[in-house]
Amino acid sequence: MTVPQSVHAVTYIKYTGAEKTSVAGGVIEEILMCIHVNGQELVTFMCSPHNVEELALGFLRSEGIINSMDDISLLTLSESETCVDVWLKD
Repeated sequence: MTVPQSVHAVTYIKYTGAEKTSVAGGVIEEILMCIHVNGQELVTFMCSPHNVEELALGFLRSEGIINSMDDISLLTLSESETCVDVWLKD
């Protein structure tokens, strides 16, 4: 089984009554990501570190801040890939 990059393999102990069993599992990686709109922080939340630009666009669309890509003048991702800056046309 191939483990995705954002899942860290761990072994933990499962207790069932007095019986304990070693179990292989995984812990999903998350990052603290922020979205800035027109230079102002709009929101910061925890998410998977993948496709953060698309996540930001989906969030802005679902919140009614944008209706389409035509509303966006510029979108940039920070060097650390934890902050998406969006500049709107209006």
